[in-house]
Amino acid sequence: MSRRTNKKSRRKKRKNPFRLLILAVLLIAAATVGIILLNKYRTYSGYSVDREISMSNSEENTEYYFFGDGYLKCAVDGLAYFDSRGMIWNEYYSMLQPIVAIAGDYAAVADMAQRNVYLYDKSGYVNRINLSHNITDVEVSAAGMIAVASNDGNINYIEIKDRNGNEIMTEKSIFSSRGFLMDMALSEDGSRLAAVFTSIDKGTLRSKIVFYDLSGDGSSDIIAGTFDQYESVMLTAIRFLDQDTLCAVGDTAISICRFEEIPELVYEDLDISWEIQSLFFQGTDIGMIVEEPDDDTRYRIRVMDSSGNMQLDVGTDFSYNKADFAGNNVIMYSNNECLMYSFAGVEKMYIPFDQHIEALKSSDGIHFVYGTNSQTRFITVK
Repeated sequence: MSRRTNKKSRRKKRKNPFRLLILAVLLIAAATVGIILLNKYRTYSGYSVDREISMSNSEENTEYYFFGDGYLKCAVDGLAYFDSRGMIWNEYYSMLQPIVAIAGDYAAVADMAQRNVYLYDKSGYVNRINLSHNITDVEVSAAGMIAVASNDGNINYIEIKDRNGNEIMTEKSIFSSRGFLMDMALSEDGSRLAAVFTSIDKGTLRSKIVFYDLSGDGSSDIIAGTFDQYESVMLTAIRFLDQDTLCAVGDTAISICRFEEIPELVYEDLDISWEIQSLFFQGTDIGMIVEEPDDDTRYRIRVMDSSGNMQLDVGTDFSYNKADFAGNNVIMYSNNECLMYSFAGVEKMYIPFDQHIEALKSSDGIHFVYGTNSQTRFITVK
């Protein structure tokens, strides 16, 4: 009897580690779900200052961008590259209306209606590239290739140059034949470009998107296709969401397309009823603050994915100056207040700030870079 009892006891003991393992897995799963739910529904009403940098910010046209391992601050009086440890480099200039494009470790900066583009990387100044006509837009690839849109009053120019300023391609179009160049977008690897043109044809407003394939040697036609279905529509902005996906937005239209060998439409609405007040992007997400007729609130915060699916649609009466993404959240901020909604539609944060907000940037909705007129702060909301 005792031997059989001992064998059973030993068998039970051998099973215990597996039970403990299953229990541990269940506890980890429960803890993970708890953390996810906590992050999803946790709200914030204040903040703590983790670090301050003595870096002033102008009240107008100060913008912060994610760049390299830190942040790029662009203002009318210069550029500054910094992280939580302090200033890495800065460059002084005078621009009335800076245009900034960032891809990978390169940033291109130009002054609207001027004729110079300045290229920077994480180490600082790389090159100045001179143009023959007044600049209207600038794009850059992760390899430092630059696309510049310009015009001379009668002709649109799209010039592609390498990081040393050598010409790769020049495309010219007369206003009367194709229309006025409104915006353009360059893929991160520099192999694709798309441009939006708007014209008036026999009293009717028309827009079109022209797609360019820059991957060849230039011996064949670089135009890969055209979308011209935009009658009585003014397209004003176009953006690559990822390497092969584009989004074009206008006063009453949104188009999303795939552009690999030829452009293909993914989603389109040419008769939206709402007016877009702010437009912002993060990866494959499209963010908008809109006004919709007959809505109960002043604004609606809307987020679409790259297939046209609505990720967030929530109303607010918050009066704001700027809006942006903060991880899986949308922030709206005024001179001294900030409102944040998660993609789940939860109001995560409403915080009054103790100094004027010149710029606000976050990648996760918890840690922020907060620019005031006299300093830049790294803060954590709580």
